[in-house]
Amino acid sequence: MLLEGNRMSLEQFKDTLRRICAELENLSITNDVYWEILIGKAVVTHDALMKIRDEALLDPGRRERTRQDFSDMWKTLDDVGTSAFFEEMLNSLPPTDKPN
Repeated sequence: MLLEGNRMSLEQFKDTLRRICAELENLSITNDVYWEILIGKAVVTHDALMKIRDEALLDPGRRERTRQDFSDMWKTLDDVGTSAFFEEMLNSLPPTDKPN
């Protein structure tokens, strides 16, 4: 996926973002289905489920475990984003008559 060391083309970067968006869509659909099942089977009420979710989102231990699960993704996005930013900056510099 990476070209010339740490540099990535714009198309590869966009492809990476598309794949991340697709995974987020899958997670959202899965989340919706689980909610529908739990509420539809009267396992839990909507308000109770919201409370459980809100508490889970505030749980530092759960947040840390999830952050560890996604740490490779965050590092890759950071590396790719930084590389793309600097590549774009270099490409937007005005040309000079001086040799490199």
